[in-house]
Amino acid sequence: MATHVKNTEDFKTQIKKVDTQTLVLLEFSAKWCAACSLIEPEVEKIAKDNPIVKCFAIDVDDCEDIATEYNVVALPTIHFVKDGNILESIVGAKKSALKNALSKLHPEGMLEENIIEKDDKKDSKEKDAKKVSSEKDVKELSNQKDKKLTDEKHKSLIDDLLEMAAALPESKKKDSKEKTTEETNKKVSESDKPEEATKKDPKQNTKEENKKKDFKEEKSEQEKTKKKEEIIKPLEIPTEKEDIQKEI
Repeated sequence: MATHVKNTEDFKTQIKKVDTQTLVLLEFSAKWCAACSLIEPEVEKIAKDNPIVKCFAIDVDDCEDIATEYNVVALPTIHFVKDGNILESIVGAKKSALKNALSKLHPEGMLEENIIEKDDKKDSKEKDAKKVSSEKDVKELSNQKDKKLTDEKHKSLIDDLLEMAAALPESKKKDSKEKTTEETNKKVSESDKPEEATKKDPKQNTKEENKKKDFKEEKSEQEKTKKKEEIIKPLEIPTEKEDIQKEI
């Protein structure tokens, strides 16, 4: 709340208590000034929202010497002072000019509307930051889920490969064993053939031998008969018919 000065002596006493580096706002007004009543609420807000800004409300009727000292010629008049020097002056009920001057001289200090606006912006930024953070979290969770699924797929594939690898040697051994057995049986079969050939029926052998013997004897007889015919032929006596043909 702004400090209301009672008189000149009161003002001098109050101003001495203020540090030279503190920003001071002097509001010069009067009870009969209609425009002053419009700006007073804004000064009160500054005093309430910015404790480090020292605000004084000075009635020119009660403090004419002070008004003269600060060259007040119209109402309302507001001076921003630091270490006795006037930094900024506003004449008239100009709210926007008051806000601009305060922002310029004391950026951290603002009127209530600006504070609310600043808070809204801050909240908006925080919400945006949370939203971005939330989106990042969702994306990260999604990536983790995808990674987990991929790892599970890889694990399943690896398990399948391990099972195949474990089963493969047994299959090879089985094939090898079957192949060895087959080859062994084949060799045994081949080795049995000569024995079977030698183990023929004796009667059958005798028949074959007799056939061969008969064939040889028959062939020998035919050869003997042929030789006899060749020897006897020249000695044959001509027949009667042959003799008559010769005489004729």
